[in-house]
Amino acid sequence: MNAIIYGRTTRPAKDSPDGETPTAILVTKEANGFAVFLQSYEEGSKMLRYWYGEGPSIRADAIEYGVKLATGGGKSNDGN
Repeated sequence: MNAIIYGRTTRPAKDSPDGETPTAILVTKEANGFAVFLQSYEEGSKMLRYWYGEGPSIRADAIEYGVKLATGGGKSNDGN
């Protein structure tokens, strides 16, 4: 996991099983693209999706996907 470009806590640390680890959705800039991770006590850091490429539309798609997951907005435009 490299540079975080978007992050949102979906369950605060006080509500997690260990009382210390929040659940969060993270969108990161990687060496050859963008990734969305779920970070939680139960799962650790789990990659949910990866986009290869550097263009602004790819970055926007990754952020949109992460925001939709984090806010409970349902599926992204591509059905995932």
